[in-house]
Formats: sequence, C-alpha cells, structure tokens
Amino acid sequence: MGKTKFTAKVAAARTIGEDLDGGGQDDGADSGAPTFQYNALVETPLMTSKASKFSFSGLIGRETLDTTVSNKVATIDENNYNVWAVIGSAFLPLHQKVALQGTLWTGANLDTYYGGIGQGINIIKQTAIGAKGFWVQIVTDPTEKLNWNLGYGLDDPDNDDLNKGNRARNNSIFTSLYYKLTTAVTVGIEYINMTTAYVQGDDATDNRCQGSMIYKF
Repeated sequence: MGKTKFTAKVAAARTIGEDLDGGGQDDGADSGAPTFQYNALVETPLMTSKASKFSFSGLIGRETLDTTVSNKVATIDENNYNVWAVIGSAFLPLHQKVALQGTLWTGANLDTYYGGIGQGINIIKQTAIGAKGFWVQIVTDPTEKLNWNLGYGLDDPDNDDLNKGNRARNNSIFTSLYYKLTTAVTVGIEYINMTTAYVQGDDATDNRCQGSMIYKF
C-alpha cells in the first residue's frame, strides 16, 4: 500500500463570458476581475492498491453587463452577475478491475463551464441562473486491452431563474468501450441518450453515437 498524498491548487483565470448586452466586448472581460479557482485533492489507497481520490474544488468570479440602446452603450457597468461553483468529486477503486467515480456540483452562471444546460444569465429577469447536478460512472477493465464504462448524469437549472421555453432539466445515460490495438493506439465507441425538459414545453430526446481513435506519443 502507498502513502496518502495531498495536493492543493489555486488559480486566477480570465473570466470568459459572452456579449449578452451587445456592448461590443466580452461580459467577463468587462467585469475587470479574474475568476478565482481552487482545488484540494486527497489520494490514498483504501480497498485496493490503486489510490482512491477525493477532491473539493470550485470557482468564483463575475460578469458585468452594460445597458445598451440601439446597440449603443447607454449605462456602463450597470449589472454584475456572480459566477460560482462548488464541486465534490471522487474516484473509488472497488476492485483491481472495477472502480466507481463521480461528481456532485452546484453553482450559478455556469454556461462557460457547460453547467445550467448552457444557460448562464437571464437578461429578462436580470438574474444569474442557478443550477445543480451530478454524474456517476462505473469504470471496468475486463482485460488489459479492454475498457468499458457506464454512467448517468443530471444537469438541473433552477426553474425560478428561467423563462418559458428555457431548458429546465437534462438527463444523460452514457456508455463507452475502448480497446488498445497497441501500446500507442486505442480505438473507442461512445453512446449517449439525452432527454431535455423545457419550461412549459415538451421533452426532447437525442441519441448520439461516435467513434474515436487515440494515438499516444
């Protein structure tokens, strides 16, 4: 068995948003402040010789919107919208060939980070769109060359922050299969079934299948 390892990281990154106000510049850059990000990770062997991993991470920043009239800025830096997230993740080997991993998260204005089903700010209600969700996945390695995974994910925006027709909930079931042709080349196939609910609208379902080839060098 190995020893326990602890790693902590912090960063100040450029805040990336959109030009929702039509003022001609990125709303994240308009805030004039970076987004602060952090991560704390503990690695320790528990049930197998493979290390279990537990992490706590997050971010905090803001976007600033001007008031524009006929595509001209009328009022500068009128509204600030916070960007934040709190995230917990785990990778837990149950056996030498089987592991369980997943993430639980909550936050607001997370479209840049693919949260809130791509929805960050509601400019009609003038509020950041809150959201929460998770994903969990079983990871298996039946042989040295074969890897098979099965998982489920949920992205659930706060309906009080949404308008009619906005995306209200997204459920995903996904699986993937990878095979090592050589030590350098891996081929894979992935499938995902996604069902999206809409505020005062009908659900929509999408089935997606894709293949990949990975070359490591």
